Amino acid sequence: MHHLRIGGIELELSPPSGHIIVEKNAIYAQFWDYDGVPCDNHLSAAVRLADRLPFPVSESVPVSGAWRYWCDGHTRAALFMARAGKRERIAVILPASGNEIQVLVFPDAMPSPRNPGIPNPLHFPVDMVVWSMLLPFRQGLVMHAAGWLHGGEVVVLAGPGGAGKSTLAGLLQSEIGGTILSDDRMILRMSPDGLLAWGTPWSGDRNMAVNRAAPVRQILFLHKDRRNRMSTMTRSRVVESLLKVSTIPWYDQQLSSRALQLVEEISRVAECRSLGFVAGESAATFVAGSGLD
Repeated sequence: MHHLRIGGIELELSPPSGHIIVEKNAIYAQFWDYDGVPCDNHLSAAVRLADRLPFPVSESVPVSGAWRYWCDGHTRAALFMARAGKRERIAVILPASGNEIQVLVFPDAMPSPRNPGIPNPLHFPVDMVVWSMLLPFRQGLVMHAAGWLHGGEVVVLAGPGGAGKSTLAGLLQSEIGGTILSDDRMILRMSPDGLLAWGTPWSGDRNMAVNRAAPVRQILFLHKDRRNRMSTMTRSRVVESLLKVSTIPWYDQQLSSRALQLVEEISRVAECRSLGFVAGESAATFVAGSGLD
């Protein structure tokens, strides 16, 4: 059996026969079969080979070019298609209740009939899609952000692609110290101890990924500027900014409602600021000197 641990959620994969081939990927080393991180949610995933879906593909809706979504009001499923978009490769079925997930692997996902192993079905982006469906019921969401762990707390560097998350994260680590939990996507979850930020394996340009969690010190919404400056934000602007960087499952009313409630809660409990910066060493010292060290 293999265990995938992301954002405090542990998923145990059990194949029907043979074994699951988990890729030798340094980024995922702390997420696959790694016991060094506590998890408060434990789920099992029964992996099996399949030649047909338990529902018609025509009843599913396209979410992106890579996958489709299906729901009958109780059970949810993410369906990942072959490149031609006409044949199924992997389907992940999440029941409305219970802790057992079904992972269906279709022939198009198998490299060779002579190979007894099953290729890891929860590779990227399958794992990220599944977690984005699991998290809303566990007070969490995926955020387009880097996370700088310093002094026992995390400064979340949020922004869309090109905002400078990887750049600023790298500068902070090299010039100030600390640990980068991720340079592209973080998981934020409410807990009895407050808002926590988790590193994820879904890294960016610098391939920074650490499976740790710590309380959120501050959320900084990044944009490139002609000078370094930090400003406070109104509550409505914080909500608007959070929506731009959060993975909201709009394809499902119940999931999106839960995620939107969490966005509202984060806007209430987290200290949020807007950060304009110039890429360079001065940006790191500016951030570290703005009441964060």
